[in-house]
Amino acid sequence: MTHLQVDPPSYLKTPPLDGTLPKTPLSEIEDHENHVVNPLEDLVPVCPNCHAMLHRPKGQTLTVEELRQRMDETAGRLSAG
Repeated sequence: MTHLQVDPPSYLKTPPLDGTLPKTPLSEIEDHENHVVNPLEDLVPVCPNCHAMLHRPKGQTLTVEELRQRMDETAGRLSAG
């Protein structure tokens, strides 16, 4: 029996993306109504789980960087276990 090695399609190599979020929340942009968004520079792609964590109830929302920091801290605690 011969085993074939097949590269998985690219969509299986990356997590599914739920959408994009602005790097800077629109509420923090002074003139957000007239701000022109450059998708390549202003948006961050996120998976569905991260999207849900970032868009928590008002007052509990996180920036992408804050979520990354929390995930790093959790990973550090788990590996130190």
